[in-house]
Amino acid sequence: MTYFLVEEISEIESIYRSIESRLATLSIPSELVGMINAIRAEINEGVKELEWIRRSLDLIRLMMKEYIFKRFYTESIRNLYAIKHRTLILNQLVDIITLYTHLGSNDEYRDSMIALEKFINDARTYFNELSNLKLYTLIEYAYSAIAILLKYRVMVFCVPSYDVLRPWKWALLLHELGHTAFITRRDGFIKKFRDKILPILRELAPTSLKEEDIARYLRTWEQNWLKELISDLYGVAIGGPAYTYTFIIEVFEDNPARYAFTHPSLDSRIYIQLKCLEKMELEKLVSDVKELWLTHRSNVLVRELGYPFPQRALEELVSVFIDMVGRPVFPNISNKVVKLQLQLNQGRVPAGTPLSLILALALSDNRRNRTIQEKVLEAIVADQQFQCPSK
Repeated sequence: MTYFLVEEISEIESIYRSIESRLATLSIPSELVGMINAIRAEINEGVKELEWIRRSLDLIRLMMKEYIFKRFYTESIRNLYAIKHRTLILNQLVDIITLYTHLGSNDEYRDSMIALEKFINDARTYFNELSNLKLYTLIEYAYSAIAILLKYRVMVFCVPSYDVLRPWKWALLLHELGHTAFITRRDGFIKKFRDKILPILRELAPTSLKEEDIARYLRTWEQNWLKELISDLYGVAIGGPAYTYTFIIEVFEDNPARYAFTHPSLDSRIYIQLKCLEKMELEKLVSDVKELWLTHRSNVLVRELGYPFPQRALEELVSVFIDMVGRPVFPNISNKVVKLQLQLNQGRVPAGTPLSLILALALSDNRRNRTIQEKVLEAIVADQQFQCPSK
């Protein structure tokens, strides 16, 4: 009666064993030991869960009535599905670690990986929510945050391989840091959303929409769109126009009005960033990136911003964010960033904090100059004030 489920348990166990075998063959860099320990702890916990399900299935089948057994069987399917999903993420993480160890033996990439870690650790100082976490930065195919080890206080961030040697794009990692900050404050943001934004979305819903359609929009807002928009606001609050500029370049979209279940429309994401930037009162820095986007957007033949992302709701979200997190950080470092930007424009690479240097590079006319980018990486690596903390 339980053959299929037992077979699935064995399948998941085999994935765990495969992950363990691959870890055993890797020469683990010392800086990743904490993460590897967390992965092994997660594997041990998963195996124990599987064994509990296996034993419970046999026990309940013998002791309980058919209906009760079917309820437990159904619940076990859900649990196994979640466990298998975790194994696949762990396997993906080991793939990323394998690439990291390979690139770490290459002199060209080693400095970049050290600079990446210094940038993350400098940026984290502006996120109070991340003070108790161990942060790791690896290399994958996209910018991402992997939270599967968060219960061990471990968070993994990824940079796409095509940007490892292009530090001007690293401002995009501020969005991933924002994701982590959102997770730690999720309940607070959800409460504010329900109190302040959900009523606006209900009020402004087109009369042509059915109630079930409105409910679906509100559910998607709370489950997915809110965290993406908040993460963007964290990015722009700390990275200012440098974040928005790199974001526009990275998140290229042929239809900026299009949205998906997982992500809101590009129009809505840029709109809240520009509104947040306007509150910084930085004049030319903000006007340049704003003009860049509005000129581009005016040439696109698609509908303008509208429901399910009404401007009033988006503007209220910016106010909610500032109310919860505080005034944006970027204005406090903007003078330093502008000074560095001017020097980079002249072909000089001055000393600066990793965060300020990366933001200045993103705003610089020389952002794509390979020599300048290499010198920025060298400057970050050489700066003894920003040694990477031990993990």
